[in-house]
Amino acid sequence: MTRTPRAPSGRADRSPGPTARVRGCGVPGIGPGAPRARRRCPASLPAQRTLRGELLEDWAEVRARDWYWTSLIAHACWNGAAAVLSTLGPLIAAQRLGGDGVWIAMTEAGAVGLLLGSLLAGRVRPRRPVLAANLGLTLYALPLALLAAAAPAPAVVASYGLAVGGLGFLGPVWETAVQQAVPARVLARVTSYDWLLSLAAMPLGYALAPLAADAWGSAAPLLGAAALVVLSSLGTLAVPGVRRPAGPDPAGGDVPEAGQAGRPGQVVQPDQAVRPDQAVRPDQAVRPRVAR
Repeated sequence: MTRTPRAPSGRADRSPGPTARVRGCGVPGIGPGAPRARRRCPASLPAQRTLRGELLEDWAEVRARDWYWTSLIAHACWNGAAAVLSTLGPLIAAQRLGGDGVWIAMTEAGAVGLLLGSLLAGRVRPRRPVLAANLGLTLYALPLALLAAAAPAPAVVASYGLAVGGLGFLGPVWETAVQQAVPARVLARVTSYDWLLSLAAMPLGYALAPLAADAWGSAAPLLGAAALVVLSSLGTLAVPGVRRPAGPDPAGGDVPEAGQAGRPGQVVQPDQAVRPDQAVRPDQAVRPRVAR
């Protein structure tokens, strides 16, 4: 009768057991003689980009598209004028146009105009979308000028609804034009400058409108804002890129679909989706066709 050898009581068994070691880029192995899978260590890490370098590179992408940066100037002027109207409009409506109800009616008319303008943008297909959208912004000069002249309340209310309707038309048309023209690899960086420059003038308008009204009267800043909106929006007509019909962006073209050469402006259809096992390189990313 044989016995299975056992370790003496009170002593630990020192027989080799599972071990896990990590050396360099190795993967844990099992047992002392088990082969260890290894992955290659990267030969060198990519050079770290500085914030200043990224900002300069992104700004170069914006400057390469004349229709884009000139339109951003017009949009910034529009937002600055909107800040002037939002600051002085309630006071003028309450003191010279019949009371607080006039300003409430203006905001309600603006909401209706925004909705109707957005619906109109979804039904029409302008041949020159950037041009059409920028021309719609000139309508904002109407309520600015009528408020400065203390025009009858119904005219001011109607003009404000029409003006905000131009904004509602611009939103979908502009976003669609940008996403169709700007390549996916730079779309996020380019649109970040859109938000930065378009909204940068609003704090300036909020700050300067009361100071100008106190120095020269409320009509002066309102008329100045109206002139700024008209000049900046109509000024984009002189830019060749704004007058160009809709199509691929000559500055960068579009990005072809993954795995295919593609032509500029081509988008992937549902039946052309990339297979799960098909690798997509970063430079072959497909631009999403989405409009806000």
